Amino acid sequence: MNFATDGIKVGTKTYTAAEYCPRIAGVLAGLPLNRSATYYSLPEVESITESESPDEDIDAGRLILINDGTKIKIARAVNSLATLTETTGEDFKKIKIVEAADMIRDDIRSTFEDEFIGKIENSYDNKIIFLAAVSKYLKDLAGSGVLYDKFDNKAEIDVDATAAWLKQTRDISFWDEERIKTANTGTNVFVKANIQIQDAMEDLKFTIYMN
Repeated sequence: MNFATDGIKVGTKTYTAAEYCPRIAGVLAGLPLNRSATYYSLPEVESITESESPDEDIDAGRLILINDGTKIKIARAVNSLATLTETTGEDFKKIKIVEAADMIRDDIRSTFEDEFIGKIENSYDNKIIFLAAVSKYLKDLAGSGVLYDKFDNKAEIDVDATAAWLKQTRDISFWDEERIKTANTGTNVFVKANIQIQDAMEDLKFTIYMN
C-alpha cells in the first residue's frame, strides 16, 4: 500500500501520510472481504491536502483520500501495483481482489498442510476428495459474496501440469486425458482452480433517454 495523502487534520492535530497510515491499515484490516474500502468515510477527518490530480495518483498506485464536499473518504482502494503484466492484470490493482486471492491461497494451503500432507495416500480417489473440499470452500465463498456467484468456481486435476511431470520419465503421447488424470503422480498433487473474485460496485454508467 502506498498511502499518499498529507495534511490530514483531526481535531487539533494534523497528520502526515506516514503518521495516519496505521488508521488506514486498520480500516483495510477490519473490512469484510465482501466490500471494498473505496469511498470508506473517515468522519474524524476535518480536512486534507487534496490531490491536484487524483486520477493520475490512483493510476500510479497511490491510495489517497478525497473530499466530496461533505466528507473525507478513501478514493479508489488500490494498492501500489502500477505495471500490469499478462498474469497481473487490472484486477490486481484492487486491494479487495488481492486480499481475497491471498486469503483463498492461504486457506487452501493450510487445509492441505493440516489435513492431507502425510496423512492421506495420494490415490486418485483421495485427490478427488481434496478437490471436493476445495470446491465446497469456493462455493461457500460465492455464497458470502467473495466470489462471483454466477461463475462455476471449482477445483480440478491440472491435466497439463500432470502431463508435463509424466513426460519427464515416459512417453505419454498415446495417453488420453482420463489416463493422465488418473495416473500415479508419486507425492505430487497437480490441481488447479478457476475462480472469479467478486468486485464491488464502483463505476456507474447510467444512460437516461427522454422521449
